[in-house]
Amino acid sequence: SGRVENYPILELSTAFERNPQDKIIYLGAMSKTRGLLEVIEAFSLVAKERPSWELCLVGSSRPKSFEQEMKDLAARRGVGSNVKFIEWVPYEEKERLSSQAAMGVITFLPYSNNTSCLPNKLFDYMLVGLPVIASDFPLYREVVEPAQCGLIVDPSKPEEIARAMEHLIEHPEEARRMGENGRRAVLEKYNWEKESERLLRIYEAVLTTEGDE
Repeated sequence: SGRVENYPILELSTAFERNPQDKIIYLGAMSKTRGLLEVIEAFSLVAKERPSWELCLVGSSRPKSFEQEMKDLAARRGVGSNVKFIEWVPYEEKERLSSQAAMGVITFLPYSNNTSCLPNKLFDYMLVGLPVIASDFPLYREVVEPAQCGLIVDPSKPEEIARAMEHLIEHPEEARRMGENGRRAVLEKYNWEKESERLLRIYEAVLTTEGDE
């Protein structure tokens, strides 16, 4: 197809050693449409039995008042101290934080601007070797299922997200394999170096066609 994806640039990546701790991470802007309330609900179900676990939300809230809404929900569910909010950080710091997590969450809700494109953070998670929990959208499935790099869930159902979190916690070897699969897929396929080659081919095809007219 003629669509060009904004994949990670490999040469900007720092090779952090994976050191998974009791952390679940979300990277990026935070808003209701990105399913963060559902993620907090899901995490609260997991943390009831696993008080050492943390949910790290890295990014800024849109609008700013949404951060308080998330904090209030976490407090009501008894996990206020387990949910950590970290403001925007440089790319290298995001990689370092991701390398310390056990899994990455990307459970955007099914609004058209979410279902019609692949978010960078999916590939950022994969690049550092994180297994992913992703929304059941066709575009996401096309990446996650062939690569066998994570679990697909209904993003509107906290119980389903929680089951996926539990599965990855209870099956660390499978989670590690998924993370390795995801990293391999980015190194071999989903990276800007490969995508820029494709972009050049598209330009060449267009120029050749125009030259024939």
